Amino acid sequence: MDRSVKTGEEGFILVFTLLLLVVVTLLGVSSINTSVFESSMSANDALYKRAFSEADGGANVAGVVIEENVSCPNGFGPMGLYSGAALIGGNILIGSGTHLELWKNPPAAAVKPTDTNRDAYFFYDPTDPTGINLPRTNITAGGETVIATGSALQMAAGYEGRGKGMAGGGAYINYDAFSQHIGNRQSESIVEIDWRHVVGFEGKCKY
Repeated sequence: MDRSVKTGEEGFILVFTLLLLVVVTLLGVSSINTSVFESSMSANDALYKRAFSEADGGANVAGVVIEENVSCPNGFGPMGLYSGAALIGGNILIGSGTHLELWKNPPAAAVKPTDTNRDAYFFYDPTDPTGINLPRTNITAGGETVIATGSALQMAAGYEGRGKGMAGGGAYINYDAFSQHIGNRQSESIVEIDWRHVVGFEGKCKY
């Protein structure tokens, strides 16, 4: 006579398989979330590094703008096409009014630039000379004249040029310059530099 032995474990394999499937599914979802998070972090890090590089480049541009502006004692010539602003270097716009003589800015003018408070900016989109679209880089600068150690004050007429006096040394202007880059997805970086212009070594005004 055949005899069957009931162990009460007929559904255990099915239950175990379902539990194993749930665990594997949860692990998979967790891995996907981790991967998405890491990808987002990598993208944000790339945006930050690019914004910093662009701001750093803007700081170098600020130094060039200062030197070019010092060479023009009366400031850059305004252009009607840009509502009185001046365009230099193809895509660097100097603001109208007193911004055209930014080399005369006092130290207090060297503040964090914004879209509404900037001496100059450069744009990347040729159809956006107003510098409103992303990305863009804003620049501010301000400085003060310092007499070099061991030098005399500049005398009146009769000497070679600005900064030349009876004693050696001359004078220089210490500038603080800020560069703010606003990039894609509102990424932002600000770089500040110190720039020294030696009085008497101005070039020829090109603008």
